[in-house]
Amino acid sequence: ALSPAPVVSLSALTIPTTLVGGQTLYGTVTLNNFVRDLAGATILLSTGDTASVQLPASVFIPKGATSASFTATTGVVPGNKGVTIKATYNGALLNSNITLTPIPPITGLSAIYKSTTGLLKVDATSVDLTAILTYGSNGVPFGTMQSEAGLYQGSIALPSMPATVTVWSSLGAMVTVPVV
Repeated sequence: ALSPAPVVSLSALTIPTTLVGGQTLYGTVTLNNFVRDLAGATILLSTGDTASVQLPASVFIPKGATSASFTATTGVVPGNKGVTIKATYNGALLNSNITLTPIPPITGLSAIYKSTTGLLKVDATSVDLTAILTYGSNGVPFGTMQSEAGLYQGSIALPSMPATVTVWSSLGAMVTVPVV
């Protein structure tokens, strides 16, 4: 006699433990076995804090697969905020927690223009070493700043001194300073 097919159930809801608010959340739902039903499996997603995390209502796992990925939008938060994400399938519920953190500020920003060489030198720091900083003037980016241990530097030859320089962070911060 054939043994019955194993019961397919939720085995994991994988999300980052922390994320800067305003960034995209990437998650994965995993089952304990592959889906045998032709119709696939629909996993319901929810959170009690829809202002902080906007989830898709569900994620679909097709026949023969064991997992599916999803993306969610997160909101900017003024301070650390814990949010619980729930996945439900066949009456079973899994919870995972994420802490949304405030946008890390750009600090130590300076912009110096040397008229003798026509070189603009920009320095900045960020506590988040994953941040990508771009610098420019009047809304026009000049380029990406080079990073070493949270210290960022950029330099560019310009025919004249800009009045201000702006630095944008990939994590959402922006600072403008006068050029000296």
